[in-house]
Amino acid sequence: MGIDLDDLEEWLRVNVFEKLDHRFLNEVFGKDTITSEDLALFIADELEKSYGGRVERVEVCETSNLCVEYTK
Repeated sequence: MGIDLDDLEEWLRVNVFEKLDHRFLNEVFGKDTITSEDLALFIADELEKSYGGRVERVEVCETSNLCVEYTK
């Protein structure tokens, strides 16, 4: 299943950026430590719930050369 990139951009804005940006992620997730891997898994799970498909890959980058990838 494909997703229109404009729809994906809007989904990311509403479901990721607005929920997580400038927040203490430890409090949002209720964990002592949050990793980029946790964020990638969160995004993949939320995408699957919203679109009812299977997410193959999510990449989260902290900097231009520090990224993690979640794949199924």
